Amino acid sequence: SELIGPGKEGNQILRTTFPILAPLLDSCDKTSPPQGSEEKVSNSTVHPSMNAINESTHELLEAITASLDQPLIIFLDDLQWGDGSSIQMMSFLLTSAKLRNIMFICAYRSNKVDAGHSFAKLMNNVKEARQSTEPSSSQKSVEGMDLLSLSREAITMFIADSVKKDVADDVAELAEAVYTKTTGNIFFVKQALEELVRKNILFYDVMYFEWSWVVSKLELGNYMSDDVVETVKGKIKDLPGDVQRLLVVMAYLPNTLTVPILKALMNHGELSFDEAYIRDLLKKALEEGMLLISVERRNYVFAHDMIRQASFGQEGDENQEELLLHISQVLLDVDQEPKMEWCLYAAVDLRNSLPADKINHSDLAKLNLRVAQIARSRGCMRKENELLKEGQRCLVASGFMWEDYALTLELYNAVIVSDYSVGSLEHARIAIGEVLKHTKSLDDKLQAHRYQLLCQTIETRDYSMGVEMGITILNLYGFNIPAKLKKTYMMKEQMKLKMAMKNRSYSCLVDLPLTYAPVLSIFYHVIRCALFSENKEVLKLLTWKAIKYSLKNGIDKDFPRVISMLGASLAKRGKVKAANELGNVSLQLTDNFREEKEICAITKMTTFVCILNQVQPFCNSLDPLLQFYKDLKFCGNVEISLGSMLAYFHSYVAAGLELSPLLESKLTLTELYCQQVHNPSFHTSFKMCRQFSLNLKTRTNNPTKLLGEAFNEDEELIKMNDHAREMALRDSSSLRLQLAFIFW
Repeated sequence: SELIGPGKEGNQILRTTFPILAPLLDSCDKTSPPQGSEEKVSNSTVHPSMNAINESTHELLEAITASLDQPLIIFLDDLQWGDGSSIQMMSFLLTSAKLRNIMFICAYRSNKVDAGHSFAKLMNNVKEARQSTEPSSSQKSVEGMDLLSLSREAITMFIADSVKKDVADDVAELAEAVYTKTTGNIFFVKQALEELVRKNILFYDVMYFEWSWVVSKLELGNYMSDDVVETVKGKIKDLPGDVQRLLVVMAYLPNTLTVPILKALMNHGELSFDEAYIRDLLKKALEEGMLLISVERRNYVFAHDMIRQASFGQEGDENQEELLLHISQVLLDVDQEPKMEWCLYAAVDLRNSLPADKINHSDLAKLNLRVAQIARSRGCMRKENELLKEGQRCLVASGFMWEDYALTLELYNAVIVSDYSVGSLEHARIAIGEVLKHTKSLDDKLQAHRYQLLCQTIETRDYSMGVEMGITILNLYGFNIPAKLKKTYMMKEQMKLKMAMKNRSYSCLVDLPLTYAPVLSIFYHVIRCALFSENKEVLKLLTWKAIKYSLKNGIDKDFPRVISMLGASLAKRGKVKAANELGNVSLQLTDNFREEKEICAITKMTTFVCILNQVQPFCNSLDPLLQFYKDLKFCGNVEISLGSMLAYFHSYVAAGLELSPLLESKLTLTELYCQQVHNPSFHTSFKMCRQFSLNLKTRTNNPTKLLGEAFNEDEELIKMNDHAREMALRDSSSLRLQLAFIFW
């Protein structure tokens, strides 16, 4: 695989995310570390995005299933508790049309999942996606199945076997009482029997060497709790006090810990235990059926989630709050190597659950911000957003918001980026307004201004308005751009650029020093709006000003993108030689920012699509464009990755290559991806392209009309708002003109 083969980035991402895969990956990696060095691999500092994790996992499953004679079956349990990132990965895998020879079995508790639950929404999306990709299939690819409790007869047989009775009728009365209370849930049945034993209602008669009970069916029912959690709580209360305390501590931990850390968690207040005693407590809990030992991981886990649930609340409210503070502090003190990073998440969640009078709001805001930054670096955007909102809540509760200026600004800037990343533009605007209202300097407002522009353009797609807003923002930073660009003004600005360049070619820009200049990101986004709205004068002027700024201050990571945009504009106007020079300069500039994979891929894509296609055969761009699509998708930049795939299709057609089933398959898969990421604009574009391809292959009465199995122009356009319809008409008109040129 190009993505997860030996030495590839995807290989390292899989090792970091799923350390248990290391032996499998090592088996086909000649460059893998020697035996015994797995610890070093799993502690890697690789911080993959969620998109990168999804793509790598998908590639691994695709490689495995392609080599199997029979389907791979993956069983996933307790999905009613699936977190946001897990649901996101499942959505990516379950809606993939490329995964074959595989069955996912997803188990969940229907009484815990309503229509608004994330898992219910996931399965609805999966069904819709599958129906759209397999409309003619006679078999359903998504099946629902209700798993009911065991029957009365099965429970009777189970109880008879448990109490060593050969004839089921001998336990009919006991079984009837137990079944009435438990309705056949086998875990509940076991707990009910244990409760009867604890209360000495069901006992082993040493005179007759058999299990017995001496009360009626009605009385048996009175001795069993209606709530299984209460039943388990009763069992826990009969355990030694230190075992109870151990279970309470473990109930608050999402993962298991080593004995030394459990010792630190148990040693609270006046209590003090050694490691040998902690091991004895674990053994006792195991013997009582409270815990199970995982042979594979050599650690202890709850035998059932109901036991974990019953372990909560054994302490009083006040004691519980003190305990949670103690547990969270121990977790914060744990050595934060990557595999123990979950301790930070558990600690911050515990502290966020405490009453306001038990926490320092400022410290908790900082902790939420710190863990949110880690979550973002791991690609967990939803968790990042959740933690940042908690941080905001803490700041508001502290009464010191904007008094601690640096913390408030850092937190709100992070909220802006996070809200934008998860598509919550309305909330992003609220945070932007807060920053613009309270910040003290223009530099402190820069992040808010940048995302103010991004929110406006991504929601309306009105790039002309984006240009106006962008110019207003740049003028705040002293760039003095007039509302109307007169010819004399443009001539003066061009002369200023020539003087700044000192008659040198654009290649001199490659030697400029590197600096941090975030204002160039605003330049880039306004220039991009100017290119899309065909405002060539504004594009030229802004690029000249960006070049002059960089000649004076140095270049930032956004500068190569600015140069590629100017080259694209020149190529569009037929100035191929100048465009080619700028394209080569932009490619050389990206060498200074190789670690910025997303920015490099965007710059190179713009250069290949808009510039190099003018001076080289279209077929030369196909492989690079496909790679840019994968790279940008890997980085999580959905918008521009889809733009790269669109450019791939147009280059493919322009190169005169055969319209093979492989191309149609690529278009279909990309349409599905557009649905996955909820991008209706590009979804429409790719449906148009597939219909264009079908029109070329199948002669109809009117081959220039985009009407067929992939796209119905009349029906689709009527559903759109005015601006979306305008953009779609532009694309469809371009394709129909090409068809007209071909057929007439």
